[in-house]
Amino acid sequence: MLKGLRIGELDRKITIEKATLLIDELTHERKETWVTLASVYSKRLRNSRESYEDRQPVSITSGRYMIRWRSDVKETMRINDGGEIYYIEGIENMDRKNFLILSVIKRDGQS
Repeated sequence: MLKGLRIGELDRKITIEKATLLIDELTHERKETWVTLASVYSKRLRNSRESYEDRQPVSITSGRYMIRWRSDVKETMRINDGGEIYYIEGIENMDRKNFLILSVIKRDGQS
């Protein structure tokens, strides 16, 4: 799968976000918010749940992204791909710590 992969194939910039807890100083309310962990280049891999219209992807409910290997990506994080939010459900270490495959899902009604 990765044999012959060129780094230039990682042509889609995505943002990896992690949840953080904020506490309002006045009300002491706790609120979860998302902050940027890193912006990285990725390759979006084909998925059987992609829909096409006029040979263009229309929607993705789940998918996979390949990124350069990082030690700080966790399954509790999410990906922002051009404003579309996908939650990381699985992380696969590929090619001896050269790449990660992130399995993601889009959850309706969540951002």
